[in-house]
Amino acid sequence: TAQDFSRTDIREPFGNLLVSACLLQSYYQRRGSWREAVLDYRLGRWRTRTTLAAHAYADSITKDKEAAR
Repeated sequence: TAQDFSRTDIREPFGNLLVSACLLQSYYQRRGSWREAVLDYRLGRWRTRTTLAAHAYADSITKDKEAAR
C-alpha cells in the first residue's frame, strides 16, 4: 500500500526494486495481465490513453512471460 511505500527510501537500490515489484504485482492483480500491468507501470495507473511506443515497450517486456502461460 502507499503507506508501506512511504517507509521505503526509493533512492536506495533495494528500496526502489521493492517498491517497483510491489507496484507491478498490484497492477497485475488488478488487470490479470502482465502486459496491462507494464502499461500501467509505464503510463500510470489511471492512464487514459496509450502510445504506440508504450505498447511496443510492454510487448517487448512481456513477450516471453505471456507465452509461458
